[in-house]
Amino acid sequence: MWVRKWLSEKRRERYGHYSTLLNELKTEDEKAFCNYTRLPRGLYDEVLQRVKGRIEKKDTCNDASIYNGSELKEGLESPNNIFNLPEEKSLPGDDVPVPYYIIGDNAFGINKSSQTQPFQ
Repeated sequence: MWVRKWLSEKRRERYGHYSTLLNELKTEDEKAFCNYTRLPRGLYDEVLQRVKGRIEKKDTCNDASIYNGSELKEGLESPNNIFNLPEEKSLPGDDVPVPYYIIGDNAFGINKSSQTQPFQ
């Protein structure tokens, strides 16, 4: 599973769309804010106040938080190779080692009988 780790809570506040773009438009360009949100600022703020309690972030179980608390993550990041995964090796005709990847979703779930094999 690929997780974009650079977007921490601090970075999200600093670089995220809501914290930067909307606030900048609110303070610097009312017309652009209205064009972007399709609502005048006053109405946007009123709607936001009314729904804020219903849309605030709670303890969510998104893929990243599930993975981060999983035994799979522990095993994959363990220096002891507890899953007995093969070492990187180069593809035919090349001498650059390529790592193996584990790919799974609802259609192709990961289970104990899954095998790690290079893409061919």
